Amino acid sequence: MLIGRSGVYESDNQGDRIVNVSFDGIKKASIITALAYGGRENGADARDVAYVGAYGDNPENGSLLFLREGGFGSKKFVQLNRFLEVSGGSEIRDIVLDPQNFRTVYVATRTAVLQLSLIHLSEP
Repeated sequence: MLIGRSGVYESDNQGDRIVNVSFDGIKKASIITALAYGGRENGADARDVAYVGAYGDNPENGSLLFLREGGFGSKKFVQLNRFLEVSGGSEIRDIVLDPQNFRTVYVATRTAVLQLSLIHLSEP
């Protein structure tokens, strides 16, 4: 389970234990606006994959999109905004993953639905 509002929290046992997985990039955001958790790749479950959409704390930051591929409790998120332009400063309202490939993601804003297809990413 993934939970977010002003930080990001994760549970692997239906909420009995909750771990703070907030990360440095989230400090640029004022509020979590969308989450997507778990996916598939190459026919295998990728249950700890997490996407986080957030709205920046000032107009320069705008909407922010992050991906984590690591395991439960990992705080290693990669910021994807360098791959995705969210137009008009519109906040990310929803994130949907392709059911067979978590690297294909659809991001809905107030004004558009954007598709992003990713290859394996690494921190710059």
